[in-house]
Amino acid sequence: MNVIVSVCIQEEDKFLMVQEGCPKAYGLWNLPGGHLDEKEDLLEGAMREAKEETGLDIEITGVLSIQRNIKSYTNIVRIVFNAKKIGGEIAFDEDEILAVKWVTPEEIEQMDKSILREADLFLDCVEDFKKQRNYPIDIIKSFGEEV
Repeated sequence: MNVIVSVCIQEEDKFLMVQEGCPKAYGLWNLPGGHLDEKEDLLEGAMREAKEETGLDIEITGVLSIQRNIKSYTNIVRIVFNAKKIGGEIAFDEDEILAVKWVTPEEIEQMDKSILREADLFLDCVEDFKKQRNYPIDIIKSFGEEV
């Protein structure tokens, strides 16, 4: 199973999107995020991905949604966190990210869905953002032995 952590970095009525530069999603818009590293904490992974893709330091403020995408080859779970900027400036590796921009939900809804990565899942996040969904972080529990 693959675990992806994403962040909905919010500022007023907008959130931050990134335009991907990796070959399999080249040019598509998405929330900042990526695969969780082996044995990496969920929150630390989300903050790391946000920093790598946007240059921003963030504070996780809650959980926006938990999504499941079943592909023919694997099961993918994506946890989308709500976050706010606490420092840093927009900066990114141009080999991985082509652009970063603040958008309103209405601007996303007017975009051509073919330029959104996993458009259905992305638009679900937009709906959750509009409804101001914010589940407490403590719904995430750890189990097993610490390694």
